[in-house]
Amino acid sequence: RESQVAVSQWQSDDNVLVLIVQAGVAACGLTLTTASKMFLMEPFLKHEEEKQAYARLHRYGQTKEVLCKVYYTKVTVEDRLLEWRHRFENQDIMQEDDEDKPV
Repeated sequence: RESQVAVSQWQSDDNVLVLIVQAGVAACGLTLTTASKMFLMEPFLKHEEEKQAYARLHRYGQTKEVLCKVYYTKVTVEDRLLEWRHRFENQDIMQEDDEDKPV
């Protein structure tokens, strides 16, 4: 498969310095311990999915310090998505707190 060839070349060829993947792919089944930096150019709908993408760099065998950074443009759909996600996560936290209270 084409993507497997690209990842293999990126992992083994010192002249290939950058691997660009679609965000969802970064969270699904890849081990990217060859990388030391991840730049997400779009936020995920769910923070858990974003953390899963970060985890692709933090696998067993990682020997380098890792930097993960998300970029987005203010006053865009990405900005609104992050606001929505933050509100939704806070709502979940408040619901969990309510569930923990004795009746």
